[in-house]
Amino acid sequence: MSGRRTLLRQAGVGLVEVMIALLLSLLTVGVIIQVLLGNHKTYLTGEAIARVQEDSRFAVNLLQQELRMVGYQGCLSKQGVNITNTLNGGTALPYNFTVYLRGYDNVTATLPTALSALFTAAEPKPKPGTDVLLVQGPTGAGVPVTRNNSAAQLFVQQLSSKANYCGTGKQGYSDLCEGDIVMVSDCQKARIFQITQTQVVGGGSEVNIGHSNDNKYTPGNTVSSWGGASSPVEERFGAGSVLSRMETRIYYIARPSANAPYALYRKSGLAAGMLLVDGVTDVQLTFGEDQNRDRAADRYVSAASNPNWDNVLGIGVQLLMRSGQGNVVSDPQAISFAGATFQAVDNHWYWVAETTVALRNRLP
Repeated sequence: MSGRRTLLRQAGVGLVEVMIALLLSLLTVGVIIQVLLGNHKTYLTGEAIARVQEDSRFAVNLLQQELRMVGYQGCLSKQGVNITNTLNGGTALPYNFTVYLRGYDNVTATLPTALSALFTAAEPKPKPGTDVLLVQGPTGAGVPVTRNNSAAQLFVQQLSSKANYCGTGKQGYSDLCEGDIVMVSDCQKARIFQITQTQVVGGGSEVNIGHSNDNKYTPGNTVSSWGGASSPVEERFGAGSVLSRMETRIYYIARPSANAPYALYRKSGLAAGMLLVDGVTDVQLTFGEDQNRDRAADRYVSAASNPNWDNVLGIGVQLLMRSGQGNVVSDPQAISFAGATFQAVDNHWYWVAETTVALRNRLP
């Protein structure tokens, strides 16, 4: 009996062994949790970095595409060309179309008068301390003029017909809409006006472009009748001329609400600004100026240096990107941006994207 009792006592597990087993289990679980948390942190960090880099590539590609055609006017050259502007308010932004390119360095909450006129009171304004870029000119390839214009009509080729292109129930012809501001040009002269009517004619091969001064659209035309065989040569446009939509665009940093992250915006004329790329917290610009007329940039300077804007051949762009995800880095970053050190005040991840865009219309 005593031998059996001894065997029974030896078959049990003592309290010490149980506590050791529990401790080992807790240590094992803790290690597993730490590994999982570390992997999750690594995943979130990698995802945040990848998103910022993807957004920066998109922003750079977008700006390259949109800025390289600044000042493009086909065979026209800005200097010495007879450009007639028939728009109401054609002496000031956004309808003057004489600026073509202008930078504003480190704007303040009180915008320059020319820029301020483009914003309504309720719109997000450019972030103080960031740069603003203003460009003007034709957009797209343009539509060929098919025959000589008359006093009230201009005839262009019918390239496409798109339902609802100009709004619900409004057809678009050759990507043109009533209310569009356009420029018709040949290699000697140009005329800027607003389309007031579009109508397919010529058996569907042409679009009749009207330009009355009934002020049906804003800003409207100052004159209704121009062109025709008996008109001065600067009013006559025939085959070989091109009709192009004109825009005044500004690029800037803003945010839709007080607590939202900053983003890159584009604003066309008086229309509401459009958010292009999230996470862009600053933009700094430099301009490549040709100082000796050899068609090469001699220096890159900020807008504060007041370069000769007609001689700018390239635009240097630096974007400061910020991750949407917080707690990505252990300590706030200090990185080089626009010739200075940017010191972050949070644990978001920051990245600098940069490019230099050559203005194709001004290169040899």
